[in-house]
Amino acid sequence: MLRKMACVFFLLFFSGNSFAKGFDCNSQEVFNALTKFIRENALHIGNGVNRDIIKKFPINYEGFPNVPQKIGFNCAFRIKITADEGLLKFIKAYSHEYDQATSRVYEQSTMYSLIQDMGDNYVLINSFYANFIATDDHKDVIVDMQTSRLDNVINALAWFEMNEERLTDGLPELRYENAKSKYDYLNGELNLQWGNLSSNVRQKMKKDALKWIAFKNKQCGDMKLVQSDTLSLQEKTKIYDCHSSSTEYRLDELGFTYHNKWNRISG
Repeated sequence: MLRKMACVFFLLFFSGNSFAKGFDCNSQEVFNALTKFIRENALHIGNGVNRDIIKKFPINYEGFPNVPQKIGFNCAFRIKITADEGLLKFIKAYSHEYDQATSRVYEQSTMYSLIQDMGDNYVLINSFYANFIATDDHKDVIVDMQTSRLDNVINALAWFEMNEERLTDGLPELRYENAKSKYDYLNGELNLQWGNLSSNVRQKMKKDALKWIAFKNKQCGDMKLVQSDTLSLQEKTKIYDCHSSSTEYRLDELGFTYHNKWNRISG
């Protein structure tokens, strides 16, 4: 009897895995299948999000074998979704100011019931489970589930990405912080790369640089104005935005390369 039970267990344990030659919970085919499944379901949820926005959130996996299945196999995953630092900062700040439509998307996503950590540029999910089966030709795998809560998280991130500018307009403090952060970053990049030029090159370009600074200040207002108590946050934000646009143009004009991570926030 014991021998018979052992044989049954052996068959149940390995029958679901024997077809998956070369596949395991960390196979690239498994990751690809799960990413496709999540993105397609996130798209079908709706809320006006599109495929291009959904693809802006890379999903990284660390897989572990889980409960043996009679058909296929089951994996547990630790998942890290990469997202823009400004977007996650916005979601955290805006969580106390949701209107009815936004609350519906946020609650639908069950974001905080699934997410273990939301860092500066990532969302971490420690426990996510999925079933997989092989294709008929045994050359690939497909996800054997109808839907998952992770689909809703991706959909919500995409929705906030698409609606951030509209929602942020109602939050002067956050709009101001974003504008200041953008200017500080671009101005820092310009100063860094200008400093990397040789002294001879800087000397030759000094006259043109001073001319550009004067034009920028005339067009946007002196940066000292943002320290004034007489200006509103909206007025200060406008100054930062103008200086950022001018600085961004200057970086491109000089051929300086930089990571333009602020496209989404520019106003």
